[in-house]
Amino acid sequence: MAPQTLIFILEGLAIGLACLFLLSKFGKPAFPYQAKTLLTAWEINALKELVRTLPPSLHPCPQVRLADLVMIKQGLSGRHRFTALNRVAAKSVDFVILEHHTGRIVLVIELDDKTHARRDRRVRDRFVDDVLNRCAIPLLRVKPGESIASRVLSHGALLP
Repeated sequence: MAPQTLIFILEGLAIGLACLFLLSKFGKPAFPYQAKTLLTAWEINALKELVRTLPPSLHPCPQVRLADLVMIKQGLSGRHRFTALNRVAAKSVDFVILEHHTGRIVLVIELDDKTHARRDRRVRDRFVDDVLNRCAIPLLRVKPGESIASRVLSHGALLP
């Protein structure tokens, strides 16, 4: 084999390896998603208790985005509107109790486990409380060990 042919083959291999390296480094990333469990064990138990406890006219919906419960007021400029939407879009509440036939929000339920003691969660909780309060959406916070059924049934929002 001629030396020029060997050099040509080695150059081709070097270019090929460089291309493979660059593709692996900067190419299309692997699919970044995988399925996960929607509810924690406590949330599953709470949902079961809500289904057993609520009257047939009410329906519990788990893991609802805050942005699906409120809307951004008209008249905000683009930047302010975008900021307001971003503040509610990435937050969810544990349960929303809906009136079955009308879709009216009757009550929002938050299960306050130990993570709610963290500083970032306390800030988030104050924001959620404020948004729901200003939009006149009742909120019930339940701590571990409390009976969700008795707390929900005694809440004023469900009383006739």
